[in-house]
Amino acid sequence: PYAERLLRAAPGGNLSTLSVPRDEATYRVRRGGESLPAADLPLQRAARTGEPVFDALHELEFPDGEVRSVLVSAVPLHDAGGAARGAIGTIQDVTTLRAVQSQLAARQLQLRTLFEAMSEGYGIVERVAPGPAAAAPDWFL
Repeated sequence: PYAERLLRAAPGGNLSTLSVPRDEATYRVRRGGESLPAADLPLQRAARTGEPVFDALHELEFPDGEVRSVLVSAVPLHDAGGAARGAIGTIQDVTTLRAVQSQLAARQLQLRTLFEAMSEGYGIVERVAPGPAAAAPDWFL
């Protein structure tokens, strides 16, 4: 159910973009803003090469314009002779995590720019002990 919701697929339907005509796909896979060739998708790559693929960052673009960031991992399945015969994978929506990381980076840049431009002294105080703020002198806060 998680993957069906994330990929906007019909319940019990095929989650792959490879099994449906391109104009019927519920999403497109991109990496760095560019469409990703089918052979480069983690499951296909793991099945073709016999090598695992871990934490591949991709964007899913939906027809309504929404873009979700996902981490995909895949490992090959081998037959009795050791040849790769398929793959199994995981997908994790990291859209919110990526947004928070971007906000943090922007804030860090803002503070770094501010502090580097200051000619005055500055200090940063962080209260780590539990208890009311009134425990510290008013002049200190």
